[in-house]
Order: sequence, then structure tokens, then C-alpha cells
Amino acid sequence: MRNAVLSAALLAATLPAQKLEEGMAAPPLAIAKWVKGQPVAKFEAGKVYVVEFWATWCGPCVRGMPHLSALQKQYADQGLTVIGVTSVDRNNPLEAVEKMVAQKGDVMGYTVAWDTERATNEAYMQAARQTGIPCAFLVDKTGEIAYIGHPYYLDFPLAKVIAGNWDVKRGAKQIEDVRKRMEKIGRSKPPVAFKELLALSKTYPELEHWAAEQFVEMAKGLIAEDGKPNRRDLALATNAAERAVALTDSKDAAALSALAAVCFRKGEVAKAVEWQQRAVAIADDAGAKKTLEEYQRAVKGEGDGKD
Repeated sequence: MRNAVLSAALLAATLPAQKLEEGMAAPPLAIAKWVKGQPVAKFEAGKVYVVEFWATWCGPCVRGMPHLSALQKQYADQGLTVIGVTSVDRNNPLEAVEKMVAQKGDVMGYTVAWDTERATNEAYMQAARQTGIPCAFLVDKTGEIAYIGHPYYLDFPLAKVIAGNWDVKRGAKQIEDVRKRMEKIGRSKPPVAFKELLALSKTYPELEHWAAEQFVEMAKGLIAEDGKPNRRDLALATNAAERAVALTDSKDAAALSALAAVCFRKGEVAKAVEWQQRAVAIADDAGAKKTLEEYQRAVKGEGDGKD
């Protein structure tokens, strides 16, 4: 007990006197090197920023990179800049950071910054009493902190901040509700998760894009190659993929590709080609083209649809 008290006292002694909370002005960034992207000298009025703290050794940080990239792409035209800030420690030297950023490429499709002797970490993480990463700080159009927490739950407050209708006090309760519902979805089996996702996207339209991503993953999981899906799996996979396409107004390549994959797995190869062609028209990448060629060969009898 005495050791615990001493540890708490030592921790408190290392924390800044100024506490950082939602609703307060975002501290300026102290950046020694901009590893990727354009430097951000200051938070400009009318623009929105996500300052996310991460490290190369942090598994959850690495797994969350595609999510941050998706948010950056989704809101780029609406003034969003995502900044991944990382600091020196024994297992996180600058060389390792630069290597990872180079290797990840578009997976880290946002700005990456190297902290100045942990000054930014102190101004944000320590001042906000945050002890774990990844941790995101959402800066609104007025330069104030709108949200502090895990980047997994960023979608809801970010959409509200972008729209200009975020209320910090009221939003805290909404985020807690969203967090609980998201966690329930993550724990549930596909049939229950499907219903919960539908309900969540109706209650919070701001989360439709996030829900679409979950529907895509659900569809892909239900038709995984490690086992032959039954009719119930295929029906649910179809519903999930179609819902993803609908939520994204048929403008998301991942959703279109998921529906194409489900059709192909059902043996509906002509439909698979149609949907994959639409996906390729949006995201003209090598992987999508290769998949389309596979489907086209199957239509010609050079390959087999998978039922």
C-alpha cells in the first residue's frame, strides 16, 4: 500500500501543473522533424486536426493506421489534417519511425511528426493525464480540444466537429453510448452484430461510414477461404455487403469489392464481374484489377466460381 501511495505521488510530481481537458485551447506543437506530410506551423481557424500519439512498438497503434488513413481521406476536402506524433524512447528511435513510415506507404496516409524531446507529449499526453497509446486529441475549427481518447471512437465526434455541431458537454454522454455499442458489436456473433450495426447507424448517422467498414469486414469474414460457408452465412454476407454499398452510396471501392467477392463465392460470377468493374473504376489499383481478371476468366470458363 505504501509503495502504491509513493508511486502515485511520484507520478503526480512528473505531471504538468496545467491540466488539459476537452473545451480548452489545444497547445502548440513542438516538432523536431516532419517525417511525412507538410509541416503544421499552427492550428488554423476553420480547419480540423487530429493529433494522435503512437509508437512503432505499439500493436494497437499499427492496427489503427488504416482507420486514421481512411478518416484523412474521407475528410481531406473538408479541412482535416491527421498528425501522428511519436516521441523518442528506448524502443522507438527516429530511425525505426522513418523505416516504418516508408514501409507502410499509403497505410499511413497522413502527416507524421517527430516530437521535440517529448515536449508535445508532455503538453498533451501528460497534461491530459493519458498514460496509454494510441491516444487522439481532436482539435476543432476554433482551436479547442473537442475529444480526448482512443482513435477507434473518433468517427462520431469528428463527423460532428466537421459539421460544426459538436457540443463537448453533451457529446461526452453520446460518446460513452457509442463506445458501449461499438464494444457490444465487437463481442457479438455476426447475426447479432449485423442488427446492432443497423441500429447504431440509424441512431447516429454520423457513423454510417464506420458501420459500412464493419459490414465489409463482416461480409469478408463470412466467406473466408478457410471453410465452405453455409447458405445462412452467404445470405448474411450478401446483406452485409449490400448494406455497405448502400451506406456509401455505391462510391466506396472496398464495399463494392466485398459485394463482388460475395457474388463470386455464391457462384454468381457475372454479377461479381459487374460489381468488381465498378470497384476498379473508383480505385484503379493493381489488386482490384487482378481480382477483376480472375472473375472475368471464370465467366469465360477458365476458372470456377466458388459456391
